[in-house]
Amino acid sequence: MRFLSLGAAITALSSIVSAENTDNTVWDRVLLEAHGQTVYWNAWGGDDNINDYIEWARVQVAEIYGVKLHHVKLIDTAAAIQVVEMEFAAGKREDGGSVDMIWINGENFARLKRQDMLGQPFVEDLPNYSLTDFESNLSIQQDFSEKTEGLESPWGLAQFTILFDTARFQKFPTTALELLSWAESNPGRFAYPSPPNFVGTTFIKQLALETMEDPSLLYSPAVENSAILLEPLWSYLEQLHPYLWRQGQAFPDSHINLRDLFNRDEIDVILTFNPGDAAALVAQEIMPPSIAPATFKLGHITNTHFLALPGNSESRAGAMVVANFLLSPAAQARKADPSIWGDTTVLDLSKLDALDRNLFQTYTTALGDAVLEPHASWVPVLEAGWKSKFSQ
Repeated sequence: MRFLSLGAAITALSSIVSAENTDNTVWDRVLLEAHGQTVYWNAWGGDDNINDYIEWARVQVAEIYGVKLHHVKLIDTAAAIQVVEMEFAAGKREDGGSVDMIWINGENFARLKRQDMLGQPFVEDLPNYSLTDFESNLSIQQDFSEKTEGLESPWGLAQFTILFDTARFQKFPTTALELLSWAESNPGRFAYPSPPNFVGTTFIKQLALETMEDPSLLYSPAVENSAILLEPLWSYLEQLHPYLWRQGQAFPDSHINLRDLFNRDEIDVILTFNPGDAAALVAQEIMPPSIAPATFKLGHITNTHFLALPGNSESRAGAMVVANFLLSPAAQARKADPSIWGDTTVLDLSKLDALDRNLFQTYTTALGDAVLEPHASWVPVLEAGWKSKFSQ
């Protein structure tokens, strides 16, 4: 995958491996400690396919490692962050925590890191971490411009994507100005989820990169007067909203709702943060075969989603074993299968042997040019600004 610089953008058990540079004695101790532990994994629970995948993983780690995995289903990851914060405030700083692992990225990771609630770095102790493209993939090294520093394990690759039906029209706009013109010509046929839904927030970040006078500022921490810099974004949205679904007076609350609206022929496009969704939705017979991703001239906001371990976890070894299993070629290939989930792998396939590469078959996803996520501190600025101007 090629990342554009901002300037350029604007202008089977065989997969359970040990890396050569991993201390096997250390990992053997982790495996021994993990056996019999219960891991409470706090992860979004709003998609049946993802829940089914996590259930498969639960069975696998129990059979292979003797680790009991419990999926704590979340509507919002911030709920798990608040639990960790409350337990730390109650004095449970080294153990006693009820959250062992969190599906996380962005502002939630930065929030825990800033408060020193993630314990010691652990990813280099995971044998399968060596199979990722950690040397050069910026979205593994940085999470919303925040250095990961070994505190979270990569799990999947996400890229902001707009899907449209080529049976309805041949191509989709590639710039913000083209989108505005298209919306004016097709009133009511476009919608986006309301922030703080992560797809809605990413949509306005994508627009901010294109409308701000100096979008490079988005890659530095937001400061007190940063909201002023977003005025071109708000001006653009004020022009766009009258042409949205329900004239911008109501917004879907998730990308799942967007799918429902599309299937009811109320809108023409779907916004997603999974570049494999086109293949997955077709394979699962949720969308017609004519569905396809649009391409942005600017590039597509791209990030990695991760697994983090709170520093007060009661089952840290068990959580490490689960994280390592989820990085195995077998687990990553199953996750990438469009008929199961269609989530893009974080593994570097060139590092795999032929047997493990064959697990992926045609499960690789063609990605658009990538731009990194803006700094995590901009998320609350964007969401607060949107709420103050557009929330009903």
